Amino acid sequence: MATFLMTASLALTGLLAGIYVAGAIHDHRIDDLTASQYTAMHLMRDRTFARVMPVVGLVTLLLVAAAAAVAVE
Repeated sequence: MATFLMTASLALTGLLAGIYVAGAIHDHRIDDLTASQYTAMHLMRDRTFARVMPVVGLVTLLLVAAAAAVAVE
């Protein structure tokens, strides 16, 4: 059980970090975008983040807390 919790929490933490890094990489080219392109990109990203991030963030937090609790025992 402990191995599963640690593996799952590490995998989801990596996924969460990847999502944030992808956002930072997208924003690197912000100067090259027109106002309408910038708006379209952020509308798409915000729509996706609003659906995915609460679930992924909460599950990751719970798995990390559970893995920490098991590791302390």
